[in-house]
Amino acid sequence: MSASITYRQSAKNAATKTPALEVSLPRVLGGKRCCLGIARLPVLEHQGFVDRLNAYLKITALRVRGTPAEGLDHMSTVRKWIDEEMIRVLQYSSGVSPSMHFEAYAQQRTLETLMALQHQQVMGAPLAVSNALQAAEVLQAPTVGELGKRYLAELEASSLAGGTLRNKKQIFDSETGGLQVAGKPLYAASTSILDVTRAQLVEWLNETLDGLADGTKSNRYVEVQSFFKWIADTQNIRGYINPAVSLKPKAGKAAKASTSGDSSRRWTDAQLATILPATKSDTGGWLIRIMAYTGLRIDEAAQLHKADCTRMVTEEGEAFYSLTIAVDEDGTKKLKTGAAVRTVILGMPQRYVEEFTAWLEGVDGHIFPKLKRNPIKGYTDAAAHQTKKILTATVPDARRGQANHSFRHAFVDRCEKSKMPLKLIKRVVGHSQGDDVTLGAYTSDYTPEAVYKELKAAGIWDGLLED
Repeated sequence: MSASITYRQSAKNAATKTPALEVSLPRVLGGKRCCLGIARLPVLEHQGFVDRLNAYLKITALRVRGTPAEGLDHMSTVRKWIDEEMIRVLQYSSGVSPSMHFEAYAQQRTLETLMALQHQQVMGAPLAVSNALQAAEVLQAPTVGELGKRYLAELEASSLAGGTLRNKKQIFDSETGGLQVAGKPLYAASTSILDVTRAQLVEWLNETLDGLADGTKSNRYVEVQSFFKWIADTQNIRGYINPAVSLKPKAGKAAKASTSGDSSRRWTDAQLATILPATKSDTGGWLIRIMAYTGLRIDEAAQLHKADCTRMVTEEGEAFYSLTIAVDEDGTKKLKTGAAVRTVILGMPQRYVEEFTAWLEGVDGHIFPKLKRNPIKGYTDAAAHQTKKILTATVPDARRGQANHSFRHAFVDRCEKSKMPLKLIKRVVGHSQGDDVTLGAYTSDYTPEAVYKELKAAGIWDGLLED
């Protein structure tokens, strides 16, 4: 029983040798042999691929031994595993989301397409690769039911205690994989996971909580959050944003769902439409405009220098600013995390772009010379003092927790609801991308103009300021 890589003489060119995968099954799996061409599998993936295949063969042999399936021909099953694993490897190496759902009848064609895509990248054809990636993303995102079944399968294969396993499975329809609590379903199982919104999730939980004991309610929240977090951590679905972050029930008999996370602290669209028009071209006004349009943290906006602000013009003649967010050598500019080093787009209406240009022409170095920096807190307190008068006057009924950081929450919330590529959202707002390898080719190829057009087309700045 073994799998190995060999090199065979090419039929077209005697001087060329091409790699091939030789597979020899043990008797318990039927004892057959086969040889498969893997010329377009990345060379760096060869050994890892063989190691995973050998491990799969050993595990399969152990499972089959002593059962009625022992000695039967398992080559078709092994070939299917090889095809699926090659698709997964090529997806990662080509930058395509590994969460795509492929029907069995289309696997071979998909494999050939991904091989061609890998070949294009090796040959250096970025435009062709970009077009191919966009065409590939037309495939539907997984449905609620599909993801539910995958999650249930992983739970079944885990070493969880029986009681814990039963609790986790109670929020699913065992047949369809769809979400349900007390017999009340959340969407049909065929609904795309990208169509599940936080507002609908909260409404569903509020309905299903009625009549349940407090302990049961708490358990249901934990299991729902675990499922959506599992999707975010393992499935790499383009455009997916976890709708259950910081979701928890309020105390008391009503026990309604509480959106105590970012969405409750963000400025509403109505509040933004009141705050922004009331701003003037002064220190407090520009701080608010920059935070609202870019999602910058208040200290990030307050420590900007003139050299960080680059005026750019699109092919259509629309002017905007590209702002560089980074640290400096003397340590006066600090950032929350390494992911916060980034370029953001200030895409205001043209009148305000010209006003910002005039503002920059009147300063030298730090664009907010009126602000005094605290060695420990940076510019936060001084900047907040400048914006407080505006916020107090325009939104006197602001909820607890709504302040300068609420502009960032509002910006991120708009990005999430727009279904922009997740990697682009993370890059624009300065969130850590962790081990998320999805769409690496997209984020590395975005120019400031491309990001500007993406944000504008998504409506991120709608309803803020008008010419």
